Amino acid sequence: MSLGSPARKHRTWLALGASGALVAAVAAILFLIQTPYYIIMPGPVTDVQRLIQPYPDPSGALLLTTVYSSPANAAEWLYASVSPAADLLPRRQALPTHLGHEEHQRLLAAMMAESQIAAQVVALRAAGYDVQVTGQGSRVQNVVAGSPAAGALRPGDIITGVDGQPAATANDLIALLQRLKPRQTVTLQMRRESPSGANGPTGGAGEALSIPIVLGESPDEPGRGRLGIAVLTHLFSYELPRDFIIDTAGIVGPSAGLILALGVYDAARPEDVPRGRRIAATGTISTDGAVGPVGGVRHKVAAAERAKAEIFLVPAENYAEAARAAHSMRVV
Repeated sequence: MSLGSPARKHRTWLALGASGALVAAVAAILFLIQTPYYIIMPGPVTDVQRLIQPYPDPSGALLLTTVYSSPANAAEWLYASVSPAADLLPRRQALPTHLGHEEHQRLLAAMMAESQIAAQVVALRAAGYDVQVTGQGSRVQNVVAGSPAAGALRPGDIITGVDGQPAATANDLIALLQRLKPRQTVTLQMRRESPSGANGPTGGAGEALSIPIVLGESPDEPGRGRLGIAVLTHLFSYELPRDFIIDTAGIVGPSAGLILALGVYDAARPEDVPRGRRIAATGTISTDGAVGPVGGVRHKVAAAERAKAEIFLVPAENYAEAARAAHSMRVV
């Protein structure tokens, strides 16, 4: 197609340039405008054989899957509104009460640190080592406003069990709670410090309580029970007979416990766990070896398939969702 005279060509290019500048300006503005939502979508995938040291003779891959979750700007909101690969979650449901994004990330990083310890405990015990680990329950860090826990629990409470089942660490508590359904009544065994704080955060018996709570429903996982608290292990202590360095910088939360345990086990034993296969996994792990369900499974399936995983290991509670989402790999 001819544009005609040089003057006309010049005016046309000016118009195109102005349109391009306008589009760029609008895009820049959209990236600056924050919305009251979080965007959730498939995140990066990492081979834990590269994260764990020492790791003799790695083969295949043991893939840690993640979910990208971040405050959504207007451009991300528009993308998530039209893309089946992304979800939007109101910020008030994504964050515990009074916690900003950075504070929430620090809490999730602490949960990842505990998950690393639990993974090593389980893996080394499975490899034949005697491993000692203790905790005195889970200290509540925050309570989500409007959640079932609001009004019943408060920061500083120490939860020691659920329905009579002991939970020495935060990972133990998470494993117990994540198996429960909405509208199910649970009784928490716990200790509450005196109002004066005489017992302090480092010890003291406190007041022994049993508190029944009716669970709500997870806002991003229909059918999953929700208590609405953030916890860390109270007085966590452990002795590991072998030293492994696990570099998970930038990866937070407890849902990598299963794949980290497999990786440490593979590094600690002469056998070859992957046998040349690309195996992805997700799931929390408690110090007794129980694998617990996680969120964002369909996004993790998408991430694993993008990384050409052949097998995806999931908690039993997540199997149906993972199987529906998978196209090119076996879900176990």
